[in-house]
Amino acid sequence: MCGKRITKLEAAKRQMDEAIRLFFERRDCVATHSLASAAAQVLSDLCDAKGIPSPIRGAGVIKEKHRKEWLSRLKAAENFFKHGDRDSEGTLEFRPKQTEGMLFDATYMYASLTKRQTYAGAVFQSWFFLKHPDFLLDANLKQALLTQANRLQVTTDDWDLFADLLKDREDLPTKILEVFD
Repeated sequence: MCGKRITKLEAAKRQMDEAIRLFFERRDCVATHSLASAAAQVLSDLCDAKGIPSPIRGAGVIKEKHRKEWLSRLKAAENFFKHGDRDSEGTLEFRPKQTEGMLFDATYMYASLTKRQTYAGAVFQSWFFLKHPDFLLDANLKQALLTQANRLQVTTDDWDLFADLLKDREDLPTKILEVFD
């Protein structure tokens, strides 16, 4: 897997999917956020080059009253975790919930660029829509997910369920997996 030529899109995809796995496994929040931030930044740059807006960094899916707050918080952590030359003695009041927005942004941009979604990205987006229905503009997909989750009694606090969905991917029929990158 390593030691070969890799595109920026492939690197971002792998970073994003690994960050999603770390997120649902409740692993180290700083490492998870750093990986999610790296993926989101590369995807943002690729989207900018094609004129595709990010839902969090530009006009998109997040309501205006929430977008500015997300941007401010996400950029602070992103920059703090990757730069040692700025305020070398500084500290950050990090809120791991910020990673949710970073991962949503990355999965949305990936799908916008490729017209497909990774399996991990689809699992994360389903969780995000269920967790934050008030942040999102009304959509048929959102309503369908909420209805189905209620019927199946799925909650966003069931971390093991979502982590298991990512681990048990091999058990899914090939026809289902063909729709994902």
